[in-house]
Amino acid sequence: MSRASSASEPHRLRSIHHSPTSNKAIVYSREKKYVNNAAEVVNGVDSAPQSEIEFDTQTANVKDIGNCFIVTKDLMEDSQALADYINFRVQYGVKQRVESQLLNGDGTNANLSGLLVTGNYTPHGFDPDVNPEITNQVDLIGFAALAVKSVGLTPNVTIMNPVDYFKLRCLKDSNGRYLFSDPMAPSNRPIWDTYVVESSAMPKGKFLTLDTNMACMIYDRKETVVEFGYEDGNNFRKGLVTIKADRRLAFAIERPSGIVGGDLTVTKPKAEVSESDKGGQGGAG
Repeated sequence: MSRASSASEPHRLRSIHHSPTSNKAIVYSREKKYVNNAAEVVNGVDSAPQSEIEFDTQTANVKDIGNCFIVTKDLMEDSQALADYINFRVQYGVKQRVESQLLNGDGTNANLSGLLVTGNYTPHGFDPDVNPEITNQVDLIGFAALAVKSVGLTPNVTIMNPVDYFKLRCLKDSNGRYLFSDPMAPSNRPIWDTYVVESSAMPKGKFLTLDTNMACMIYDRKETVVEFGYEDGNNFRKGLVTIKADRRLAFAIERPSGIVGGDLTVTKPKAEVSESDKGGQGGAG
């Protein structure tokens, strides 16, 4: 069995920090509570104020994600361009699945525990009745970013479904002008100083704004690697080749307070019925 060179993982959530590991499981501390009571002190007179911090212990197991194609040996030998394409596709399939797991894995069996699992992120909980400043999805994302900043972190990424991001870019003011830049101009995707990551793995109508530097970590047990096998079942006798890619990783959510999001829907406050409306409802009398 020959081994191809390992490929880095350029999935759309690559901004999440990575750390190599040789372990099958990562035991880490998740921050549950933090109260910063730091204050000025006079040496020799004052005692340093005591802050509050609480952790619980979590375990992130290394999971395997794989993909394969079976093609003819002749194709591999006679069409180098097609062979390279298949090689790319088998890796890309793994990377897509990794992205889906980082968002939606439910933590059971062979699944990672993804960002959207209950307890791995902080639901924004914003109500336009309480926060009248929230009139559209842009405002909602801004308040989520503010919530991350409020715990001392720096939000740098907002994850959205491509459909939702497109609708967001279609928002216009009362004069019909786009709230964002000209749709014909290139976009660097900024929303409230965060970079928008479009992922089809993010469910429509959901979003997350997070600090990818401090809130979570990917532990790399093995990068995406492609292998070729001629002794897979009856491959040798039939002149077939199995092209297999696999990836091993664990995912740790260390600060759920640094991951804020949930429903992207903005429910506007119920308008109060004016006296003229009340009069109109009674009809002529």
